Amino acid sequence: MRPAHEDQSPADAINAYDRAVQAHHRDIVALREAFTKLGMHAGWNSQLDKLEDLTVDTTGRELCTSRLLDAASERIYRAWIEPVHLERWWGPSGFTNEFQVCEPMPSGRWKFVMVSPGGERFPNECVFVELVPGQKVVIDHVVPPRFRLIALFGEEGIRTRVTWRQIFESKEVCDNVKEIVVPSNEENLDRLAAELAAMS
Repeated sequence: MRPAHEDQSPADAINAYDRAVQAHHRDIVALREAFTKLGMHAGWNSQLDKLEDLTVDTTGRELCTSRLLDAASERIYRAWIEPVHLERWWGPSGFTNEFQVCEPMPSGRWKFVMVSPGGERFPNECVFVELVPGQKVVIDHVVPPRFRLIALFGEEGIRTRVTWRQIFESKEVCDNVKEIVVPSNEENLDRLAAELAAMS
């Protein structure tokens, strides 16, 4: 059987693309309205303006890695959305986290400080964009360096492959941070694997 998209006419393909773009725009509008209700007008909305077209063309702006983990996708999803677990494994080796706000729901805020082994403090602010149980977590990091993180969970037998896509707002930003971010992401996955092994 051929994949469904091979049977699409050009017009159908264009219509499907248009629907996807419209759905993405509706998500951005919903986020903007939510922030406005909370009184966060100018700052948050300006960040959403910059992130709105983040995934249209990722050439030169994306860092990607994957890891096959010894855990079911549902357990991995829990490690991402349950603050007690996320706080323990997030960040490079040796870092700790101080969560101030963590609302794992669409449009939910995630505000925290990462603390380096030497005591240096790194404030972070994110928004949960999309949560699909056992399949996907999408997060926007809305302060510099701005990026969208897309984590996909694909079962391979009794194990699960985590695909980690990090899409930055520009090629320049990506180039500036990649030497730090690439090894840090691998350390992050090491810590995720350790947390999964310890979870009940």
